[in-house]
Amino acid sequence: MDFTSLHIVHPNLATSNRMRRWLHLVAGFLLLLYSFQLYRETQTLSGSLYFILLVVAICFVAASFHANKLFANPTVNMAIRFLCTVTFFLIGSYFYKSGNNLFTLLFVVSGISYGMLGLTENYILSESLLKVNKEGLQVPGTLKYMLFPWVRIRDVIHKDGWITVLFANNRYLQFQLTGEDSDAAIAEFLGVCRRFKV
Repeated sequence: MDFTSLHIVHPNLATSNRMRRWLHLVAGFLLLLYSFQLYRETQTLSGSLYFILLVVAICFVAASFHANKLFANPTVNMAIRFLCTVTFFLIGSYFYKSGNNLFTLLFVVSGISYGMLGLTENYILSESLLKVNKEGLQVPGTLKYMLFPWVRIRDVIHKDGWITVLFANNRYLQFQLTGEDSDAAIAEFLGVCRRFKV
């Protein structure tokens, strides 16, 4: 079966980059708020407090350097998200034991949301491909690839580092190439599109 692909910049990457900074900041401020609360109740610098302050520091550093190659790395970003998620759940369990249901709900929901957003980010930050085979064109979505059958596609054009997909209903999608693919690979991709296009 004919199959080829091109490396593209994920369509949601710009949004993800902006959201990544704000998510780190929100997590940091929530954890910092809890740190003040914990210190006010205990009046001691416990190991738990030091751990949470460490996570807060990581969140703020990651927010400050969110565009840096290190913090845009899917593995590093996922590790920070996982660390924050676990910390949220631990704080939620603390509030549950102390009988504070409102804060229990706040931190548990924050942990679940943060974990799910981390998985979404991991997908977006990972390698993105524009795939084509006899079934149609596969493009990366928010959580998974979407298939557009050839009957819906009118043409596929390459110009100035962009792939434009023209649909039969006069709509279009554009994808920026990363520059990793050679001219021969791009020509092969377009050749497969012409072969299967209705």
